[in-house]
Amino acid sequence: MAEPNNGPASHETTLRTTTPAVEPFRGLDRPFARISWGAIFAGAIIALATQLVLTLIGTAVGLATLNPATGQNPSGTTLGIGAGAWLVIRCFWAATSLGGSAGRLTGGCTD
Repeated sequence: MAEPNNGPASHETTLRTTTPAVEPFRGLDRPFARISWGAIFAGAIIALATQLVLTLIGTAVGLATLNPATGQNPSGTTLGIGAGAWLVIRCFWAATSLGGSAGRLTGGCTD
């Protein structure tokens, strides 16, 4: 059975009722809305505190190797290599604490 043709207005009404409205995606109008500046600053403070504590530990270990009373001290090269290795380790450790704490403080982790 053929449907009656009521003209273009009937066809237009049918298209409007069957086509769903598309809502614009709201996440693209503010691309930096998910950045938590408080978490970044707190992570930087935690990284600075970690760096300070690790520097003090390295200084204490380095000074403990020196013995001015007996004169049995490590060479300058050995002390420099140890200090350089500790510098790399503590910088990596502090940067890791920065990223980890900032990531946890954003509230995005569900672990």
